[in-house]
Amino acid sequence: MSKKIIQKILGVTLILLIDILIHFCLSTYSQITSLFHPYLRDILIQLTMFISGLCLYLLFTKGHIKDIGFHRSDYLPIKRSFYFIFLWMVIALTLAYVIVYFFDQTTWNMLTQQSPSTLIDFVISILKTGILPGISEETLYRGALLMLFLYHPWKNQNTPSKTYHFFLIVLSATIFTLAHLNHTFFPWKISYDRYQLFTSFALGAIQSHYFIKTRNLIIPIIIHNAWNILSFLMFQLLLILF
Repeated sequence: MSKKIIQKILGVTLILLIDILIHFCLSTYSQITSLFHPYLRDILIQLTMFISGLCLYLLFTKGHIKDIGFHRSDYLPIKRSFYFIFLWMVIALTLAYVIVYFFDQTTWNMLTQQSPSTLIDFVISILKTGILPGISEETLYRGALLMLFLYHPWKNQNTPSKTYHFFLIVLSATIFTLAHLNHTFFPWKISYDRYQLFTSFALGAIQSHYFIKTRNLIIPIIIHNAWNILSFLMFQLLLILF
């Protein structure tokens, strides 16, 4: 087995372990983490993911930090791509709520029993969901992960084949989905939200596709944060209407 293949396997394994380690620390040191305000704790988690992504990228590619994809404006996609993505988001979220309303009354009742956010919580939630997750998670699950496989081909001006492109999309979307599993320890238990897993895979696939096609990490960051903000706004609208 070549050194490059070993590096890729090790890199993927480390990325899978990062989320588990974060959950482990939160569970094991719950008394310490409970001292932090929930918003501050979320910021620390996102910062950990962002730094981890940068470190893994530098460790396995030995590339320059800018090559992770923050400043590749020469590969920006055409504007109509964003119109399509926004339309897809609205349709997907609307369809999800319609399905829950007609086929999952338990989840619907649980959702609608909540109260709309106060103005302060609304503003903080927009900032928390609309800025940090996209930057931190995309740096780790698109930037670091996909650059493990694409840094050297792109550096040598090579374009991945359609089969390789599809493989990387599925790989990144799968790992992104696994990262949205909830872990508890002592005893170890895994729980999940089936709706979140489905949307995580679909969103992860779209973000991976656009990162590979555009070679620009800004694009999946925008898509990620736009989805989070739109999801939050539609949920607040749901609470107001029902």
